[in-house]
Amino acid sequence: MKNLSDRVAIIGMGCTKFGEHWDKSEEDLIVEAAYEAFEDAGVEPAQIEAGWVGTLVSGISGQALSRPLKLQYIPVTRIENMCATGQDALRNAAFAVAAGAYDLVLVVGFEKLKDSGYSGLPGAASSVIGAGNTAPGAFALAANRYFHKYGTGKEELAKISVKNHYNGARNKKAHFQKEITLEQAMKAPMIASPLGLLDCCPTTDGAAAAIITRTELAPKFNKDFVTIKAMGLAVGRARFLTMCGASLLGAVVTAFCGPISFLGIAVPHLCRGLLGTSDHRVLVPAVVLLGGAVALVAQIVALLPGSAGVLP
Repeated sequence: MKNLSDRVAIIGMGCTKFGEHWDKSEEDLIVEAAYEAFEDAGVEPAQIEAGWVGTLVSGISGQALSRPLKLQYIPVTRIENMCATGQDALRNAAFAVAAGAYDLVLVVGFEKLKDSGYSGLPGAASSVIGAGNTAPGAFALAANRYFHKYGTGKEELAKISVKNHYNGARNKKAHFQKEITLEQAMKAPMIASPLGLLDCCPTTDGAAAAIITRTELAPKFNKDFVTIKAMGLAVGRARFLTMCGASLLGAVVTAFCGPISFLGIAVPHLCRGLLGTSDHRVLVPAVVLLGGAVALVAQIVALLPGSAGVLP
């Protein structure tokens, strides 16, 4: 895999407020995010050569993007990859731009869930294995396994929620904009043990957009741009309900190694340099943390101040 680092630039970004948009359609959200990105980049919709759109249940085919924006007779690809949908839409678009297939590309991620009838994004369980599974239930299994293996507990988990709400209180486009205390997170109503109400994300509506080009072309459009340093994606063979051990670790490590290799850093040297050890008992939680940070940074720099589907 060739190095993507600094070869693709984001020249414009747009994002709706995330929340309960009863008065807006999917198309409204797409238009709002995309036109904010067009204005930020200083380009017109007619200049876009190709589009990628990420959504799980809120749109079908590339027309989910082309119709509301009147993008006629250009290739538009719809991406769906569960929680990685927004990042994967950007990833595919970035490789197309880096390869020279297109000079100017629009990437949009959106979801309209609040009035859909869903209580959240549906899972990928079969009718037999994992039937009735929910996202809180699946992640609760992973959390309990993690607690058992590494000796952590509910307090460590609650601190993540406290941090997320702290950040949300400073982001005018976040769904929740109120800080919480550790005590509130610890005593919140239980959803799926150990995950309480304040550990779980809301059912939310929103959209975000990015306009990308090759780095050498970026100054022609906008002198205020950022480049993509690295992105990583890995999918394991196991169902989520059974991947709380080695399979989950394998997927996380593989996804983490991709961005690090883009940056030209040898993973063992990085781990020893950052952590002073290569002991798997230290590396497993560290890689999970760092891998999540890499994914979050990629999406913050790319599609959203938190990417569609990755709000706290």
